[in-house]
Amino acid sequence: MIKKISIYIISFAYIFVGIKHFTDPHFFSPIVPDYLPYPLALVYISGFFEVFLGVLILFSRYRKIAAWGLILLLIAVFPANIFLVQKFLNKWNPNLVALIDSEIWPNFIIEIKKRKISLALINGRITE
Repeated sequence: MIKKISIYIISFAYIFVGIKHFTDPHFFSPIVPDYLPYPLALVYISGFFEVFLGVLILFSRYRKIAAWGLILLLIAVFPANIFLVQKFLNKWNPNLVALIDSEIWPNFIIEIKKRKISLALINGRITE
């Protein structure tokens, strides 16, 4: 039962965010790294795959391939996460960063360390 609920939640999340790529593409285009061409097209392409794989994961027959597709999608958009962190730090240039949960922001922590910015980790935890 928990597995089925988890699948529905994951599916909904990917479909919802994927649709948002089409309804509000300019929300996503600023986080496409500058070195990649055609940022708007990349937003639409990643949105398409989020919706497509989010739907596909609902069907047990296609779940394994959809899961692998989502893994590849996450790897493909990973540079955008790093770029977003770098843009944020460049804009705000903080002396101290306070994070609530360390597991959500590993890229942020790595970039903070590179820049020698003080870090306060509040309520950090390691799950089993």
